[in-house]
Amino acid sequence: MAQKSNRIIVRKPFPFIDFPNWVVWLYGSASVLLLPWIFYLADELPNRYVSHHWDLAWAGFDILMFILLVMTTIATARQSSAAVLFASALGTLLLIDAWFDTITSRHGHQQIQAILVAVLVEIPLALLSFLIAHWVMVYIHRIEPHPNAESE
Repeated sequence: MAQKSNRIIVRKPFPFIDFPNWVVWLYGSASVLLLPWIFYLADELPNRYVSHHWDLAWAGFDILMFILLVMTTIATARQSSAAVLFASALGTLLLIDAWFDTITSRHGHQQIQAILVAVLVEIPLALLSFLIAHWVMVYIHRIEPHPNAESE
């Protein structure tokens, strides 16, 4: 009969991944280049703009959120590690939706409704989605320690 080891494995909070230098350079460069672009847009974009495809933009965005809600539901029901991907993407889209619904709403009743939906539905669901992604990462890390994990 095999005897269990009492060895304790010390793990870092998240698995260590050795990303290539070009990946770090690419994302770092993109973040630096984005800063002047943000200031340019803030200065140059008009305060008011009429979009001829406003309905298509929002309907398409909501279709994508619907797909991610369904995929997150399926992944969590199946206890699948894919939940980390779907829940992370869903949480991000929910925060984006809350932001744009609030910022683009008309003053008055529409803005109050947008703020209430953001505060009571979208932001809490986004936070829960990120929490689900975190739980999955912690679980994966516990059952599949990185090969380079330090041990005593």
